[in-house]
Parts: sequence; structure tokens; C-alpha cells
Amino acid sequence: MIKNIIVVNMIKALLSLFLIIALLTNAPIFCYSQDTIKFEWIGEHEFPSQGFFIPSSISNVIDNTGRNYVYTANLHAGMIVFNIDDVTNPVPIDTLSVNAFEGLRPSHVTQQGSLLYVALGGFEGLGTQPAGLAIVDISIPEEPLILSQWDSVAYDKGCPYAHIAEDYAYLAAMEKGIIILDVSNEEEIKFVSQLTLERLFPQKPGLTSEPHARGLDLHGDQLLVAHDAGGFRIVDVSDKHNPYERAMYVNDSMFNTTQVAYNKVAMSNGRAHISTDYCGLEVIDISQLPILEQGDWYNPFECMPNTWQGSPGHTNGIKILEDEELLFMSAGDTEVIVYDMSNEPNLREIGRYANLLDSTVAWSLDVRGDLVVLSCIDNHIFPLQPYYGDFGGIILLKWRRENSSVNNSANTNGIKIYPNPVQRQLNININNDEPLVKKISIINFAGITMDEINQNELSVACKIETSSWPQGTYFIVVQYEERQVVHRFVKTY
Repeated sequence: MIKNIIVVNMIKALLSLFLIIALLTNAPIFCYSQDTIKFEWIGEHEFPSQGFFIPSSISNVIDNTGRNYVYTANLHAGMIVFNIDDVTNPVPIDTLSVNAFEGLRPSHVTQQGSLLYVALGGFEGLGTQPAGLAIVDISIPEEPLILSQWDSVAYDKGCPYAHIAEDYAYLAAMEKGIIILDVSNEEEIKFVSQLTLERLFPQKPGLTSEPHARGLDLHGDQLLVAHDAGGFRIVDVSDKHNPYERAMYVNDSMFNTTQVAYNKVAMSNGRAHISTDYCGLEVIDISQLPILEQGDWYNPFECMPNTWQGSPGHTNGIKILEDEELLFMSAGDTEVIVYDMSNEPNLREIGRYANLLDSTVAWSLDVRGDLVVLSCIDNHIFPLQPYYGDFGGIILLKWRRENSSVNNSANTNGIKIYPNPVQRQLNININNDEPLVKKISIINFAGITMDEINQNELSVACKIETSSWPQGTYFIVVQYEERQVVHRFVKTY
């Protein structure tokens, strides 16, 4: 990987700044047992450098017909098919280059049986391209064949996402809104209609507040649109030739605090689940259209003004496993976050795969069975980026459920924590008859370790100086020989 020490140090400084802006959270005291999702790295493939940069992978789909292949959209590197007979060693077996798509960069892939639908048109920075779509025959994955392609210079801001439903394709076309195509004949894509969405909601477009159609999902005849700075939209597509905008929504608390960014959307249980970049995840009830009502908002990175750069996470891709009642979400430098959906709309974070400041950034992901594939981007040569990434390619993970004990009580299992809330000094008392404690770690809400006491430093009365820590919620992780217990406390000024 190519390293850029100056950029890394800049982002570390910005992240340190972020750590002093956590919000105060008052949590109830309770004890329960919960599932936890654990991840294991199993393999990766990094693209070869193309001069000053490494191509980025920004979308992938694990073959949904039971074959051991992964299909990826990689902008400048084209569309690449990987063989994963050996998941520890994904092997690229064929590439459809940018030239194969008439110069347009592949930006998103989705599969319907033996057909792969490839969204086309670079949408990044100043080098945007016409929006388009290609249909690729993957009956023989080693020999992908382009059956047809549609694109138009009239919609020249690129296309980061395509949603396919029955005979129609819906393209997210950034500033150009949405495009509807007839794909009933796989060998001839036909234009149906286009709709530019309202641009003055929730504010007048500006340098950092441009509305872009970035993510889509379909619920009956209602097209759900993640519209970046334009919030969340619902478009009625019952008449494919005359779609119209039916509802608009923005989280007022988020909007009044910082710049909103609605990236991707996935429908489940009558609710829209929307990744909101450095502001996490929002759940919206759409059952009473045109009324859109917030179900909940999960803000794991405590987004505030000016924390886009240096935030430990930027959520984007979403994958919901209905049978498992789990939501997986790619999150930039915090590569993956997992939520338990069993108590909708009240989700609960139960796992992360996060290696902060490791120069690996996950843009999107797919999950099938116990396999997770991350699409990772290289942005190290570009200025003013929210994170630093110099690994372009895919990473393969395995996930599994584990059951762990979580305890928010101030005095359980032979360990007493006081005062709670704390201002300056936290006391941790360990009973003499308590089983052997291996290590105690204190972690903030963003998953960063603030302090750690190893076994050889432990005593029956430990004192932790917290006066310089930002206010907010913290977790004390007590590691025993074969289990761990988590306590929660609040830091105030």
C-alpha cells in the first residue's frame, strides 16, 4: 500500500479533535444477556497500482445462485469477476474494462439470476460521466458477456446505484434525480422517464449541500430515494411514464446540528433504513404516506458541525438479512457495523469490524451466509477527504454469533464502579473472591480505548483519572479467563 504520512497525521489530528465533542447520554441501569457478532478476516485482493493511485472497488455482489463467485464494480478498473472457491484467496478471473462499457466507469452491480445489471457513469468529483446501465450475461461467470447498454449525455452527473424490479430498472442519477428504464428485453434497454427531484429542500443547494440521488429501494409502487443533502424522498412510480415526488423528509435534529448526507436506503418491516454518513443510521416509518415518521436515529459517531473530516465512521452500504434479523452496514474507517433488528424500530448495535486509522476504508458490502465481502476505496491522492484510504480492492470476512453478558449495573459480579456519573476520578473495586480478572479496558462510544489496566497492574482498588475526557457514555470491559462483562458509566463535567 502507498503511504502518505502527511495525510495520515492530518486525519489523526482531526480524529483527536472529534474525541472532545461527545454528547452526554443518560442510560438506564439493567443487566441482560445478548448476542454479539464477531468477525474474522479471511482473505483479500488488492488491485495493482495504476500509476499514482490504486483503483477503488465501490460495489460487489456475492453470487446469489450458490456459485462461488463475486462480481465487483470498480470504477477505473472496470467490472471484475472473482472466483472464491478458496475464500482465503479471491482470484480475479475476468474483467470487463471501462472500454468495454464505451468509456463509462462501472459504479454498482446487482444480480438477477444469470444476469448482472451494472450501473455506469463516474459520479465522483469533477470527472462525472453520463448515467447508464449495462446488462451482462453471467451464465458462465468466467466469460461475462455484455448483452446491451444504455446511457445518455443528457444526464451527465453519473450513476452510483441501480435498482432492478421485474421489467424495470431505476437509476440514481445524482443531481439529475431518477431515471426509469424498461429492461424487459435484456438485449434492448429502453428509456421510459426521468424525474429531477425538488432541489430546494431542506435548503438551497450550496458547495457542501448539493442534493444527489445516491441510493434506492422499492416498496410496492413507491421508490425510496436517499438524496444526500436533500434528505429522504418518496417517488410514486405507479405510472412509470409519469413518476412524481410524493414525500420529503429530513431529520430536524440532524439538520439543525450539521450537514445531512443520506446515502443508501433499504426497506424492511414497513420501514426505511437509511445510512446517514457520519451521522449513522436512521429508521423511518413510511406506512402512513405521505407522512414520514422517524422510528429511531442511531448516531454512533456523535456527528457534530465540522466532524465530517476525521469522523471514525461514514456509513454507506446496507445489507439486511431478514431471516437473521440483522442489518449490516459499511462505515468507512469503521469498516462494518451490525444491528439487531429483532425489536424494530428499536435497533441495537451488536458488532463491529473496526480497525481505525488503518488506511482501509469500506465503501460498500454484501453478505451471504456467513461471508461478508467489503468493497474498499483508495482516496489517498485526493485532498479534503473525510478519511484516508490507500487499499483499493476487496476484503473477505466471516461472521458468527456469540452470546455475551452485558451489565450496566454499578455493583455486580464482585466489581463496584463509582461514582456514576463521574466527573474527575472513577473508582473500580474488585472483591477478593472475584474470579481472576485478566484485563480491564475503558472504551468510548466510538469504540476507541481510553485506558487499559493489564493483569499485572490490577489491584483491589483501581483509580482512573477522567477529568480530561469528553462527557458522554463509556464502557468498562472486564475480561476474565473465558468471558467478558461490560459495565456502563457516564462522564460529566
